[in-house]
Amino acid sequence: MKKGFAICSMLVIVLLLVQSCKIKKENERIIPVIDFGIDRTVCDHKLSDFADSVSYIELESTTESYLGEISDIKFTNDRILVFDQKLQKVLLFTSNGKFLKQIGKKGKGPGEYPRAFTVGISQQDNSIFVYSVGDKMLKYSESGIFINSISTKDKKILHFTTIDEEFVYAIAFPLTEFCGKYSLGIMDAFGKTTHSFLNRKQTNSSNPRSMICNTSFYCLHDSIYYWEYIYDTIYCLTNEKIVIPKWILDYGDNFVSKSAFSNIGVLNDEKRSGKLIVTRLIESRRYLFFIVLEDIRRKLVIYDKESEALTELPPRDDIFYGIDNNIDKGPAFWPKYIVNDSIFACVIAPENLIKLRNHSKTHDEFENLQFQKILENVTLRSNHIIMKTHLK
Repeated sequence: MKKGFAICSMLVIVLLLVQSCKIKKENERIIPVIDFGIDRTVCDHKLSDFADSVSYIELESTTESYLGEISDIKFTNDRILVFDQKLQKVLLFTSNGKFLKQIGKKGKGPGEYPRAFTVGISQQDNSIFVYSVGDKMLKYSESGIFINSISTKDKKILHFTTIDEEFVYAIAFPLTEFCGKYSLGIMDAFGKTTHSFLNRKQTNSSNPRSMICNTSFYCLHDSIYYWEYIYDTIYCLTNEKIVIPKWILDYGDNFVSKSAFSNIGVLNDEKRSGKLIVTRLIESRRYLFFIVLEDIRRKLVIYDKESEALTELPPRDDIFYGIDNNIDKGPAFWPKYIVNDSIFACVIAPENLIKLRNHSKTHDEFENLQFQKILENVTLRSNHIIMKTHLK
């Protein structure tokens, strides 16, 4: 009996040691570092290096569906939700661009928003959400019918996405005691925060605005990727609700100090010459795509996870700045939105399409017949088009 008990005790101890080693190994996981302090190789990348094909979606142009500028786009399998913050319009289209309905409108009545800040759409049932002034999240059905309003209790949300019946949100400005401690949270369908995550780092309390959490805030492989603006680490929030550091950006001596961001205008100060900051990023299975502000110039930088090469595109000052589209000879591409794990997207405004038409010698130089037709018919009253690339 004693011998059997001793054997069982020994097995338990062994199992505990094994589990402890696993936890220790996970805690000691090496976080990859991307060195922005080195000189980057200028490389004239081609779109075929990253993608197999290109397609275009014309957003239907009607009086009701007209867009001045696109602030954000959300995709599901069969819907496209477009937000124009300037015109305060939230529009719903089919996946091929046919206009369906305007979601709510600016106002103070039921289902109306005083001023919309950001939008979202559920991947599960196409429910639509609009976050507005007054700290409220308005919910609409797939057909655009107003359902209810959820109080967000002074959270000042900058970005959010939905997972099942919950919202994952990022704080815009730390205007309250809650926001001062936390930058990311999970909120239930009743507006209650069920999980909150501390800022990874703290800044000088005399400059609270430098704690802004700014990110493209996107889902990839059932995880949410984000990073806290001004800092050096990209994080991933897993569906187990654990924050994991994914990448470290090493700026070296080129980092812009946090105090510089009390007023974004100081980036034009001569003292900032040679400094840089990453302003946006998107990740695919193999690459990280960065928009970098350096020497008061916007630069497009690509990191290859396999070769660990950090390259930047040749500088251009015109609308054609992006990855050269050698697939169908159409417009240059730079990813801004994630449709799903294998499709990235960007938008092209009608005025830029007209510039492209005027710049080209003949429409026949564009191999995509659909895009040729778009160029022939575009006017300043046309809507934007969505350019999608299907990644390798």
